[in-house]
Amino acid sequence: MEALLQQLSRGPTDSWPNVNPRDLQFFRHIVRSGLSAPQVRDLMVDEHQLTRREPSPLTLHGMADVDKMAFRLLDHMGLRLQPHTIQTASGASVVMLLMDVGAITKAWFEDVSLAQFQDLIARVEPPGSGENSPLRLFSSMLTADWFREASRKALPGTRLNAMSLFWDATVSSSSGATYCPLMLFNNNVLLSMRYKREQIFIAGFAPIIRPPVGNASYAGMSPTKRAAWLKLERDSVEQGVLQILRQGFEHHSTGIVCADPTAPSTSMILVPVLACIQVDHPQHMKLVAAKQCGFCNVGGLGKRGLAAFEVAVSLRNTTDVSNAFKRVQRAVEQQSSIGDRVAKRDAKTEAQRLKQQFERDGLHITKLQQWDDQHTDAYQNIGLSPLHILKGVYKDMVQWSLQAIYNRLDTENDWRRWLARIDRVVVRELAAFPSIKGRFV
Repeated sequence: MEALLQQLSRGPTDSWPNVNPRDLQFFRHIVRSGLSAPQVRDLMVDEHQLTRREPSPLTLHGMADVDKMAFRLLDHMGLRLQPHTIQTASGASVVMLLMDVGAITKAWFEDVSLAQFQDLIARVEPPGSGENSPLRLFSSMLTADWFREASRKALPGTRLNAMSLFWDATVSSSSGATYCPLMLFNNNVLLSMRYKREQIFIAGFAPIIRPPVGNASYAGMSPTKRAAWLKLERDSVEQGVLQILRQGFEHHSTGIVCADPTAPSTSMILVPVLACIQVDHPQHMKLVAAKQCGFCNVGGLGKRGLAAFEVAVSLRNTTDVSNAFKRVQRAVEQQSSIGDRVAKRDAKTEAQRLKQQFERDGLHITKLQQWDDQHTDAYQNIGLSPLHILKGVYKDMVQWSLQAIYNRLDTENDWRRWLARIDRVVVRELAAFPSIKGRFV
């Protein structure tokens, strides 16, 4: 509705479907004011009691007419939610709702109110600073290394529309909701505008799996088995949501033609890209099949990793992890296909060694859907959501870091001495961050 309001802010134009201009203005007032159904009903009653001079009479009589008008305009923009079926681990079917991401790109870039704030050029800032210059600034996603590399690979004559997805799976276990909203942000507009309410697209709704009430099979399980069953169901739904999202972006991989709102006779081809998935820490671990850290391999290195951090720790990337996964697969296949006992034993030893390496790197041996993405990296194009950081949920990372340090020390006395030594420094540093000030001190 926020996106629709942006379109309505331009007023009635010839590009709208056959809608009474007076109805359109009245509907804009209803959307802008966020009126409820009873308020709409009362407003309609008051409206029809007034004498109007307009030659075009108001044809809206109640909420049903408002709904019809909303759907007519959304259909015209291609922004209706479409159902997609997801099969859960148990074989049940649930429905996900999602807009066409190409239509969202088109709505963003054909909005005349956003035209002056659009930025499409991948670049190094400040100009002339060079790839490895210490003076280089990372002021937006368009100055990031990955975006510049992806732009170079884009089809000739196309530009990338880098979107961020905010997906909060916390509601799947902490609320009574049945659907979780999927919010898209346009990284090609200025950062000062990007997260404002009117720029957010509620692009879809992911289904939330609740404990099945009245299911005899579920009721007969032990608490441990119930928790395991529920986890499998939710994990399968998350993977299904991710697959449908990726398919939506892949559908427009060659681009979508958008009219230039400042020059209607010209157009540009934009490719929607899921540039960043913003999630909470537990959901991050599930999406990248990691145990403690989705960004680097410190999670599986323990004392050795902390003792030689710069030497032993490296950032994860799709190429390295996917190649390691393929080596595990080949070793397992050789183990089962080789007839010679010695060779079979060697293949088994190699498979075990490679699996242990995955364990040391803090990863589960799982193939990720994101490995096939042509524009982004499965591990680098994901992050903790700004909402969770601002609300203090970033404390799980702080707590994990303290636990890692504790594991690095030999005794509890070493731990206490370390805390006493750095305590004042930690308090001072944490207090410098307004988003977490007072949450740990």
